[in-house]
Amino acid sequence: MTSITCRLLIKLTCIAALLLCVDSLLGNDSPSENRRLPNVVFIMSDNHSPSTLGCYGNADVLTPNIDALAREGTMFNKAFSCSPACSPSRASILTGLLPCQHGQIDICSRSINNECKSKPELLDSMKTLPQILSETGYNCHAIGKFHLEGKGPDYKGFSSWTTLPYLAGGAPWITTTYIKNGKQGFAETNDTEFFSQCAVDWIKENAGAEQPFFLYLSYNVPTGYGMQNRSRNKHLEYYRKALNTIFYPADAENSEAHLTYCRIFASSITLMDEGIGSIMKTLKETDVENDTVVVFTSDQGVPAGRYGHFSHSPNFVRCLKDGCVDVPLIFRHPKHVEAGRRSDRLVSHYDLMPTLLSYLGMKGKLPAAPKQPGRDYSAELRGTRIEDWDDTIYFDYRNWERGVRTKDWMLFVARGGLSDTKTATHNEETALYDMNEDPGQTNDLSQRPEYQEIKNRLYRQLSDYFKQHAHPDYQWKMEDG
Repeated sequence: MTSITCRLLIKLTCIAALLLCVDSLLGNDSPSENRRLPNVVFIMSDNHSPSTLGCYGNADVLTPNIDALAREGTMFNKAFSCSPACSPSRASILTGLLPCQHGQIDICSRSINNECKSKPELLDSMKTLPQILSETGYNCHAIGKFHLEGKGPDYKGFSSWTTLPYLAGGAPWITTTYIKNGKQGFAETNDTEFFSQCAVDWIKENAGAEQPFFLYLSYNVPTGYGMQNRSRNKHLEYYRKALNTIFYPADAENSEAHLTYCRIFASSITLMDEGIGSIMKTLKETDVENDTVVVFTSDQGVPAGRYGHFSHSPNFVRCLKDGCVDVPLIFRHPKHVEAGRRSDRLVSHYDLMPTLLSYLGMKGKLPAAPKQPGRDYSAELRGTRIEDWDDTIYFDYRNWERGVRTKDWMLFVARGGLSDTKTATHNEETALYDMNEDPGQTNDLSQRPEYQEIKNRLYRQLSDYFKQHAHPDYQWKMEDG
């Protein structure tokens, strides 16, 4: 067999796989020569809770383009990251696994001790969403913040990329140093506008191709770091006049310093929203808008004033309260994803990969090992409420703090104490919250005698779950509940 014949067979195999997946997506029994899989544009903000978006009820921050995604698609009201840190949650999005499974248990290159140390070699061994899509015929491209240890974007399934340096958790914002397909470059503009323009240009170059594309766009805003560097944001002057109250006035003082933070934070969101608008305009102009699934979320939440704290600062431990793990989640795909729908299902970032693969007709491509924690909620995207959905999600941070949440209760378990940022011992501390009576999670019920039965039940549930899922190096010997 000649090399030309081999290449032709490989190409025909990929085309056949794409057609079969399209038939599964559209519910057809036989392949169609005129249909192909939809493109996917996955947009992610950084350290961004949903409460600062108009579609989630904020009347002060201007987000018309994200709000339009929500009007034209399905929005989830109770979506969460499974970790309160960037790198672990990003790895979970790309692998569909918990941090204690994929090995990226903390932000890049940081460890408290050997028990709280990431394992890049473990992450590199995991099958990723872009790898699966690439094998099925997608052109996969990454833009923006990458922030994962181990090997680079190419090893994780991207055929091309323009990102911040791979381990970088942030950027100066005023100018941008980036890596394009392995080579360093420099842009005389802020990272938000630079990455938005990169996305627009890449879509224009690839929209007319036979191959469907997967664009992974990861912004470095609004975050909570380096806020002083963002004072040149063109939207800041508007918020200096329009925003006179902090986001959570009941939790913190409405001081000038806190107002400055909120104004810069809001201006960063609006600048990102403007970029998202330019991307949606490009999809329409290149005639692929109706053939493209758009997903918008964030890697994790940020307090932004809740609990009296305005970022994941050194004096505030990242925790599993809502202010650190709640995220926006919106899907848009005209004529396929129901427009204007609001789902109240509890979903996690580890549910994204099985859901997207199922939606694309690739449910059988989900890796068999490690044991998948994620569930498929793609039926909700099509307007069908999943009546037997288990509204239970799990959290995992640094191999020292884990949690389980149901519609009614939230239990944290931490080794070394819930507020200890320096060591991780085998002594445990717990916190229990009634999510109906105390949604702000201010009243810990874990030591109250009348709540011990609930606490112990959730504790056993948490223990059993992580026994099934955690890698052997990240197994806990939990105390008897």
